[in-house]
Amino acid sequence: MSDNTLPDVQKVSVDLWRNLTTTLVWAYRGSVSPRFTDHLAQNRYFSAWLIIQGGVQLTWAKEKIVARAGQWIFWSEGTHHQVFRPKTRLLSIHFEITWMTGQRVFPAFRNIVTEKNAHPHLEPVASDLESFVSSRFNKPGLALLKTSIELKDYLRMQELFNRWILLYCETLRKEGIEMSFPKDTDPRVNRALQLLDAWPLKTSLDEKKIACGSGLSPSHLNRLFLEEMGTTPRKVFETKRLEFAKRNLRLPHSSIKEIALNLGFNHLGNFSKWFHRTEGHSPREYQHGDSTDLLT
Repeated sequence: MSDNTLPDVQKVSVDLWRNLTTTLVWAYRGSVSPRFTDHLAQNRYFSAWLIIQGGVQLTWAKEKIVARAGQWIFWSEGTHHQVFRPKTRLLSIHFEITWMTGQRVFPAFRNIVTEKNAHPHLEPVASDLESFVSSRFNKPGLALLKTSIELKDYLRMQELFNRWILLYCETLRKEGIEMSFPKDTDPRVNRALQLLDAWPLKTSLDEKKIACGSGLSPSHLNRLFLEEMGTTPRKVFETKRLEFAKRNLRLPHSSIKEIALNLGFNHLGNFSKWFHRTEGHSPREYQHGDSTDLLT
């Protein structure tokens, strides 16, 4: 696809785009594991499936959609029941796209089924991304985020992923779903968010350093956060740590001890108490809960 075919997504300031965060969770092409052909699944990210062969029915509490070969499905977070036809094959891209504030880029999301011919550039870009991931990293599946790679491979993957994100956003726009942008935020809050995003998860948060780097006192920064975001810098950081724990606990063969150490917990008991306090169950219970893995 040449550059002159790239979509013209809404123009906003570079400073605002800097607050956009995107993460590729997996890219997969193949058949559906028998375990998940008739399955109740919970999704925390954005998903796009191109049905290559067969078909699928997805059912939510108040909605049901059916897709056949040659159609794309775009859907977001939530619990659904999926039933695949025998021998179904798909191309699946699973990812996250949010603002650094935690606001979803597409908060009011309706599920979409559309013909692949209506968006002809999507399949080649998705295929290029999946081919690179599966060939270079030996089909990592859900373990993609934990895969060790060289800088050149990471940058190439991000290049392909960014092209996918661009086309995905434009496709939703054509389907009547507009991006949601954060309200105008004090630049000092934006700076603090950037510092929080870069702060190591295993290191105790130093609110004085975050405030100083934002040109504020800790008390003034807390007041600004409460006024503009309804939360505090520490709660933003703790939410980020919790999301890391939840995401990694659902990875195949994940180690609770390793996750705890990566978050700065030297004792499993302290990690378990912290996780249970926010989630209502233990890390092990969460680890063995539902998964959205559709890989063979």
